Formats: sequence, structure tokens, C-alpha cells
Amino acid sequence: MKTFKYLWFAFLAAFVLAGCTDDIDYTPGEGEDPNSYGVYFPSQDNSGDVELDPADETVLEFKAMRRKTDDAIVVPVEVTSSQEGLFKVSEIKFEAGQPETTFTVSFDGAEVAKTYSCSLMITDKRFAYNYGEYANGIAFSVTRVQWNLVKGPNGETKGKWRDELFTGIMGSNIKDNGVPYAEKDVEIYERADMPGYYRIKDIYDAAYMYKIVGYNYSNVVLVPGYTIIDARDKEKVYFPAQPAGFAITGIGYEDDGAFMIVSFCQENYPDIASATSYGKFENGILTFPPKGVMLTLPSIWKATSFYTANTEIMRLMLPGAQEYDYSVAFTSAPPADGKVNITATLGKDVAKVKYAYFEGELSASVVASKSLDIDAGSVPTKEITASGTITAELEETGIYTLVGNSYNAAGVLQKYGAVTFGYVKKGDERPVVMTVRTELSWEHEAQGHTPENSIKGIIFGEDIKSGFYALMKTDQVKNVTDADLIASLKAGGNPFSAEQLEKINSTGYAPFFINLDKGTSFTLLVLGDNGFNNKLFRVEQETAGKADPLQRKYTIEDLYTFKDKADLLKTWDLWGVNNDGSGKTSRAKIGQVTFSENTEGDSEEQDVVNVSGLSLGANQEDTVLWEWYNGVIYVLKGQPMGTISYQGATLYLKYYILDKEKSMGANSIDGMMVGGLTEDGYLALVSAPDWVKQGYNFDTILVQAFDNAECEGKTIGNWESYTSPLMVEAGASGAAVVKKSVSEKLLMLSQEMSINPSNFVELRGRQRAHALIDEMIGKPLMRSASLEGEVTTRVVTPLSSTFSTQIVRPVGDGTIRKMPVHNYFE
Repeated sequence: MKTFKYLWFAFLAAFVLAGCTDDIDYTPGEGEDPNSYGVYFPSQDNSGDVELDPADETVLEFKAMRRKTDDAIVVPVEVTSSQEGLFKVSEIKFEAGQPETTFTVSFDGAEVAKTYSCSLMITDKRFAYNYGEYANGIAFSVTRVQWNLVKGPNGETKGKWRDELFTGIMGSNIKDNGVPYAEKDVEIYERADMPGYYRIKDIYDAAYMYKIVGYNYSNVVLVPGYTIIDARDKEKVYFPAQPAGFAITGIGYEDDGAFMIVSFCQENYPDIASATSYGKFENGILTFPPKGVMLTLPSIWKATSFYTANTEIMRLMLPGAQEYDYSVAFTSAPPADGKVNITATLGKDVAKVKYAYFEGELSASVVASKSLDIDAGSVPTKEITASGTITAELEETGIYTLVGNSYNAAGVLQKYGAVTFGYVKKGDERPVVMTVRTELSWEHEAQGHTPENSIKGIIFGEDIKSGFYALMKTDQVKNVTDADLIASLKAGGNPFSAEQLEKINSTGYAPFFINLDKGTSFTLLVLGDNGFNNKLFRVEQETAGKADPLQRKYTIEDLYTFKDKADLLKTWDLWGVNNDGSGKTSRAKIGQVTFSENTEGDSEEQDVVNVSGLSLGANQEDTVLWEWYNGVIYVLKGQPMGTISYQGATLYLKYYILDKEKSMGANSIDGMMVGGLTEDGYLALVSAPDWVKQGYNFDTILVQAFDNAECEGKTIGNWESYTSPLMVEAGASGAAVVKKSVSEKLLMLSQEMSINPSNFVELRGRQRAHALIDEMIGKPLMRSASLEGEVTTRVVTPLSSTFSTQIVRPVGDGTIRKMPVHNYFE
């Protein structure tokens, strides 16, 4: 029988603690009256914060109950309030045999728009218990508030709410079906004494929720209530911390109740200087910036534990509001032939744009000031009336900023935009001067970084202002155009910091990449920009040693699809790094996995297959279901895997998917891993691409043991854990027999499809995950190799190196000058 190699076992003999010799003085509290009537206040609606319309009666009704019902009694109660004498309590009277009664609290002198608090307490022990679960007190506050229905200029009574909470955290069949946003007509109320303070009742009802998330709606529990938006300051619109209107089952947070919605702003997080993600209120439309609205839980929100909810702009349109687009944006191309082409993109409602050039790179505050100068007519300007190209032809070479104002049809300033660019006068030159090298080094052999698994970069430059870099496998980038690589680097590469740029322009910067495959060619991509031009450098470097496919660290970019499902349905030898405490980091054969057909579990959305063997032989009942989709394996959420007998007890197994490095995982998430064929015909399980974009790497299968069939509560311990699972066709020697059955390569998935870091991402719909798999593009995903800080720019033990140097074009007298190559061997 297998023993628990690293299991925290719960069935241990009890230990008896030795008695302590130190005596502690203790005075017990006064006991309860055994004859007490046990009067108490149950949970009820009017406890907590209560709002009343000014037209309502100034009275609230409450309920009281008692444990002992023999006698007729009148219960004495102590009243404490924020204004003495305001609250009047009627008799709390029980008839003989009556277990429950009602009473009222009136507050006739309460003013409108003012909050008053009150608490009632039964202190006489003859009537109530002082201890235990039965509450002998109740507290509440009351505010008389007038809320008015917001109406549009023509009597409109409905505004529009655009959801980005659920669309962000759960995915959306709305967007999968080609509809850009999930919107809903809503009634909006404004507080009479606080203009700009709005509330909406039950934004998330059943019909709206089903429209957003479709079949995933079964996860959602709606919580009736109001959503408050504070727009009293039009430049600082925000959601106060409040219930979001829903809870979600199946993710372990049910006890916390409904989710909360919170704007990341000073009013909610006064101790966080960066909490400035306010919305704006313009032309009857309240907008909230992407990543500015958070979801959190009641138990943790004050500890600043939250998750970005909105990936796009959220908004609320008041009744009768019209949507106008007065945006103006500028992008510049590199200088050429004494000109710089600047693309101007105007919103659909822009009547004209006035623009002017200013010397230097302007700060945001200076740009705002220049916008006012343009509007006042104090600087010479030019005009355009449609999107197009502006050609800058200036007198001198230098850095300039174009500032442009957008105007409506009435000639009123609406918005402004700006772009900073480098201008090169005809006959002048401002090329990118840069040297990029790579080499293999023993510099960090003590840390396990050798020429077989690490590459050192060396970057020098002159007057480099900005740039990006990434180390990619050469196969992934060799056929990609410079234009596509530049776009990908800007979107997902490592940007140079100010400190790194300073080193590049002086002593040199040497990034050090680790955790690489041996015997594999990599390409260091560097994009350098001197403010006038940018240039892409590609430098190839192969790691030492012989490539070993069984030890390769596969990613989604390395995988192919199965051509035929029959190529999957067989027995495979399972290789992986067994996390048994031995410290081994290489894969070894650890078991066998068998895939077989399953038709009973299929549905309209799923084509499932049986997977057995993940418990590494612990039992013969460990079959679970994964999904077959378009030639790949889609790993489904954790499922029970049968039972085992251990030391006379029956234990229940369940598997999870884990990011071993971050010690993060879950059992309710579909698609944390995806399986496909490698070039050698192996079946590799890798982290799904959208998780990789969020900084996670789900690379481990964890099998845990429980003492109950539901596999709930605290785990007894870990039965198996193995990282980097790789499957080789059973009986195959070397490359697998199915190597030629691969079809279309799984290219890098669109970055725009990915979502923000969030522990609630598992709630997205399967349609979205399928779209991620289907969305194949030819642009590489800039997922650079692991970076281990920086090393010296000098070669310690040169093995092999390659480099790329920018050649300077003719200048002045027409001679060609080459940037001097630094002596790295001095």
C-alpha cells in the first residue's frame, strides 16, 4: 500500500497536556436569572440604516420574541439616541402564552436630510439574557430623504446602464455574439438635498443577468438593493463602497455574502496615494475609466483586497442624454525627407480641430495651458475638419509637441489632444545608434544558471530615450515582420526603465535571462527610440547542450492541434516533475494516463473524454472528464477521483490545477490548462494563454485527500503533486508515433482577448474560452523568457556571442561612420 509521502494526516492519537503550575486569579461574571423570560430581538428589516420618504410616517415597527411565555409582561427598555428625547418607544407587551409581539418607535421631530441613530437595550435580567445567542438589544439609524425620478428634457424617464462588471469577470455571450456592450434601460433617482447623488434599484435582475452571461447565470445569486453613484463633483464621479447586487456560488466565498463594488479613489481608500480612478460627468453621461472600478468582498475590502472589474469604460446615461464623440487623437510616424506625418483621428461629432506646434516635450499641465492659448487665439493655428494626415514641415531639427483642440458645430471647445515627436530637417540625420549583443556565460553558475539554461544580453546606445526588449524562441519570430514585432513589443514587451536607459547610454545594460531550454535558439529583440527614430534589433543566440524534448518547457506557442480525435484516445506514459520533496527539477516517467471516449457526458457545449490515471495508480476509480475541442484538450475544473484506503480509513481524492510558483490554484476553474501536441508528437499540458497574460503559469496537477465524499472543507493532505505534465505515447521510443498527425499550429492568441488580473476569471463562459482557442493570429505574444535581474556588461567566461550594430547613414561631408564597437574583453 502506498504511504503518504507528504501528507498531513488528521487521524492522530490525542496528546494530553501536562497541568500548569501557575495559578491565575479569575472572577466569574454574574450568572443569568434562571427564571428570566428570555426576551430578545430577532433579525428584522428595520435594523441597520433606514431611509424614509419625507411623506412617510415618522414611525418604524419592530418585533420582539421571548423564550418563556407563561406570564403577561411589559418589558422595560433603555433608549440611547443621537438626539435626546427624539425617539419614543411604545410598550413592549406580551400577553400570557404569547411568544412574539410588535412595538413601534416614533420620531416626530426628525428633520429631512438629517441622519439620527438609536439603540434599544433590555438590561433587566428578569426579562432578557445578557449572554448567549439571543440579542437583548437592537440598533438602527433613520434618515428622511426625498429621491426624485430623473427626467430628460422631453420628459424621458429611462436612462441606460452599460455593464462592464460581469462582462469583465465572467466573460459574456453578449460580446461573443458580436454585440459590443450589455446595456439596460433603468430609472434613475436623484437625492433632493444632494444634487448629483444618484441611485438605481436592482440593476442586475434575472433577465439582464441571463442576457450578459447566458448559461453561466446559474452561478449567480441576485441580491436586491440600490446602486449608489456619487457625481456631485463632475470631475470626481465614483461608486461608494456598497453591495454590487449579486453573489456568486461555487468559488468558496458564499459566507461573505454579496460582492461589493468600489471605485478606486481617495474617498474609499484615503491612505493610498494612487487611488485616483474617478469617473466623469459630461453632457448627461457618467463614465468610469477602465480598471477604475473594483470588486471585493465585505470581509476584506477595507484591507484593500480587490479585483479590477471593468476592462472597458463603464457608463450611465441619464434620461434624454445624447452620446457625443468629441475625441481627438494624434499619432506620429518617424521623420522622413524633412517631414513628419501625423495621423489625426477625430470623433464623429467634431466639427473642426485647431492645432499648433510647440517646441519641446510638454508636460500634461503645459499641454492644457497651450490648449487654452489656442482657444483664446493667442497663438497662430491651422485647422482640419476631418480625420486625416497632418504633415509637419518645420524650420529646425528638434523635439516638438503638437496640441489640437476639438470644437462642436457651435464653435465651443470640447476636448484637446497632443503628440510629441522628433522632427529632422532635410539634410540632417538622427539615426538610432545602438549595439545589442548576446552571449553565454558561467557568471551565475552558483545559482544554477549555466550556458545550457541562461542567456546574457548586452545593450549599449547613444541618446536612447525609450524602448522595449524581450527574449523569444527564434522559431516564434523568425518569419514575423519587423512591423508586427515592433507592434507586439510595444504591446507586451519589457519597457526600459529610466535607470536602465541611463545605463544603456553610459556603461551599458545587461539583462540576464534564465529557465531556458538547452540546445535551443533564442532571439533577443530590442526596440530603441531616440525621440526621432526607432529601430528593431534581432540577435540570435543558441543555448549550450543538446535539446531534450522530454525536458523542454513547452508553452502554448509550441503546441499543434490533433488532426484526429483517434490520435488522442489511447494510453500515454505520463512524465512530470514529481513534487515529492526530493528537489528534482527534471521530468521523469511517473505513471500512465488513458484517454477514452465518453458520450454520456456530452452536451451542446461540450464534447468530453474520459481521463484516467491522474492519481498515479492510487486507485482504479480516478476517471475524470476533460473536454475535446477543435483538436486540443481543454482541462476542466477539479473533480472527485474515487477513494483510497489508508490506515483503516476511507479517503476521497480530488484533483486541482495549480500555479506552483505562486502557490495559487482552485477547483472551480475550467480551462486553466490546455493540452496539445508538440513538434515531437508528445501531448503537453500548458497554462492557458489568457492566464499567462495575467502573470500566472498553471503548470501543476495536485491530487488532494479528504475525509468526506463531497471533498469539501479542510483537506487532509496532498496525495500527489507533479509539475510540467507531458505525455508520451505508451510503447513509443524517442519521438511519439503520432508526430505526423499534427495539423494547424496553435499560434499566439490575440492580446485584446485577454482580461485583467482577477481571481474571478474562472467565471467567464466556455464560449469565451473557446474563442481564445480559435482566435489564432500571426503576431507573436510578447511573453519574454524569465528575467533574473541584471549582470555585468563584461564577459566573464566567453563561450559564444552574436551582436547587431546600427550603421549610421552619410552625414555632413558624405563619409560613412560606424558606431565604435566597445571592447568587451578589456
